[in-house]
Amino acid sequence: MLQNLITNQLIILLLIILIGYTIGNINIRGISIGNSACLFVAIAAGMLGAKISPIITEIGIVFFVYSVGLQAGPQFLRIFNRRGFKFAILGLFTIAIGGIFTLIFAKVFKISTAAAVGTFAGAMTSTPALAAATDTLEMYLPKAAGTAALAYAVAYPFGLISEILFVQIVPRIYADIIKRDREIEEKEREKQDFKIKKYRLLNPTLSGKIIEDIDLHSICKVNLTRIKRGNEIKLCFPDTVLELNDIIVAVGTEAELSKFKLLVGEEVDVEVPLQVGMEIKDIFISSSQIAGRALRDLNLRELYGITVTRVYRGDVAITPTGSLILEAGDTIRVVGIKESIERFIKIAGSEKRRMDDTNILILAFGMFAGTLLGMIPLNIGRFTIKLGLAGGPLLVALFLGHKGKIGKWSTRVPSATKFFLRDIGLVFFLIGIGVNTGNKLISTAGMENLLSVFLLGVIIALAAMFASFFLVYNVFKIPLASSLGAICGAKTSGVSLAALIKTIKDESPAITYAAVYPVSIIILTIFGQILVYAGISFLK
Repeated sequence: MLQNLITNQLIILLLIILIGYTIGNINIRGISIGNSACLFVAIAAGMLGAKISPIITEIGIVFFVYSVGLQAGPQFLRIFNRRGFKFAILGLFTIAIGGIFTLIFAKVFKISTAAAVGTFAGAMTSTPALAAATDTLEMYLPKAAGTAALAYAVAYPFGLISEILFVQIVPRIYADIIKRDREIEEKEREKQDFKIKKYRLLNPTLSGKIIEDIDLHSICKVNLTRIKRGNEIKLCFPDTVLELNDIIVAVGTEAELSKFKLLVGEEVDVEVPLQVGMEIKDIFISSSQIAGRALRDLNLRELYGITVTRVYRGDVAITPTGSLILEAGDTIRVVGIKESIERFIKIAGSEKRRMDDTNILILAFGMFAGTLLGMIPLNIGRFTIKLGLAGGPLLVALFLGHKGKIGKWSTRVPSATKFFLRDIGLVFFLIGIGVNTGNKLISTAGMENLLSVFLLGVIIALAAMFASFFLVYNVFKIPLASSLGAICGAKTSGVSLAALIKTIKDESPAITYAAVYPVSIIILTIFGQILVYAGISFLK
């Protein structure tokens, strides 16, 4: 019976998850290892003879990086354009420090080339680096390729656990700085959020004009929803005539509303309730009749008697100007008579749906395209590299997350789906790596310099991590939470990113992680091969 359980991969997989999460939820002075505990339970299972199919590891990698790409995509280009050069330098610097310390201390400890490059890959928690190094070792030192995998198994656990502890401890040490940075970010975000304000029309030059003739959006990106004139309240339409002392309800960002105030008159605190029969509703755009068309071309006010006050694309609010082209997956907020809104909903999509349903077809297409991209070999001089299962899906997800659509199909997915993909992907990856590591660790008992390999891994992991932190935070002056996300990206450690997000309860580090990760994954793949060549010459 016991033997049947050990050989049943589904039972083993579920049991590791159960035990791993039980241990991971143990909290000691505010620090826990979370789902990373699955790695160590999996290592123990591997040492007891359990097996897990490689497909579990591969699925885990694809799920995780794809979810990170979708999360970071909408803001990735903006962040990378602003700090792209710094992120490229950070990735190169972090990996170079790890490589230099590998060669120096491998020489001191008299560790072979194969063991050194395997230790480097493990300490940097980089499977692509190990794969690239193994391919090169097969050409030059074919009998030593297995040694690299064993050294990787020895160094990987410390490399991973040190990163997890680092991103949990640092935010606690610098809690006040994290809080200050978050307050600054929230103030910046508030400036971009939409607000509703009321103004009294005191500008005589606007009196008697219709709203359309003012060409409001050329002056300020503000939308007018309704007007109170005496005791009468009515919706704003292009042909609505303005009069002095009208109370106008306007929607826009703080900066744009300030411009509107200069144009109109004074801000007032007056109640302008909706009339009986008028409603405000959020409508999810899914119809091909609406998606892909500019707001001005839809003639919503003329045809349906409704006014669009806001457009949400993912979590980003957009001012609904006439030139704005709606996309499938957008949510628009409208004001109008109930019957008119209901009539428009039948054409546009559905009310308050906000991407609660996941389009599995589009999700599968993106992962499939990313996996294919990762398999394409890239020739860089004498080196041949592949983006792999991590790099390919990440780049595709970043692209689709930024674009938001394929044709008229939305590529956006609900937050719950992204979080699920991220967490289950990490757990599958950790279990696959852990069981495989446990299988190999049984063989390390006879490996020469086992303690030296472990110490080398410790040195590489700590040197790369602290050097990276000094550069990104002290030299580049990037906010602390974003700095830690960038370090996770520089070391291509999705597990530590998840631990960081859970610790600070903020998703923002995923953006800098995704900005650094593509650079680092390519550099690590190349470095895995470079270290073999350097080791053959330097380590002998």
